[in-house]
Amino acid sequence: SKVADTYIAVDGDNKSEAVSTKLHSRQVWKSLDGRDGWLIEAGETSDKGITLQSDIPDSSAYNALAELPTDPDTLLQRIYRASDAVRDPAVPRDQAAFVAIGDLLFESYPPAEVGAALYKAAAKIPGVVAVNDAVDATGRHGIAIARENPVAGERTEWIFDKKTLRFLGERVVVVKAMADSPLKVGTVAHTSAITERAVVDATQQVPGQAS
Repeated sequence: SKVADTYIAVDGDNKSEAVSTKLHSRQVWKSLDGRDGWLIEAGETSDKGITLQSDIPDSSAYNALAELPTDPDTLLQRIYRASDAVRDPAVPRDQAAFVAIGDLLFESYPPAEVGAALYKAAAKIPGVVAVNDAVDATGRHGIAIARENPVAGERTEWIFDKKTLRFLGERVVVVKAMADSPLKVGTVAHTSAITERAVVDATQQVPGQAS
């Protein structure tokens, strides 16, 4: 994928400023169960990368996604139940469900039917709006579903291909000025684009590379 962020950095005098990263490459590998993985991100890790190994099952791993229902209503009910079980009481229920769907979309490889169902399920969450033309980090146009998080003062857009509903990327924009925050309204806090997804035989192997 290609990603870029703008975030708040605090110096030694406790002064905060907005810092932006340039659009850069990010490569992630995940095993089918999500317990083994690897990350290589330009400017964030070494050229060799770091391990993402975990003893905790990953809900966005392929095996877990393949078991999800493809009916949007049934899928949304399951997501609400799962997010309710771990949700911070301070986080609104609908916002928690929206974030949970995003966690399943980004850096995952769901079956096509599941990916489309996640889009349709998210569109049913109260407060979610449709965006007829949205642009990902590499300039590709698609449709998006978006929701504003008033607590964070941000609006998150998940962008999909108009025909296939394949997930293209994410965009987070500041829509409300927060006290003492250097991030101005209109600042793109995060932008990303999934440029390629594939199944490979081993961690750190890239598509087309011999095993």
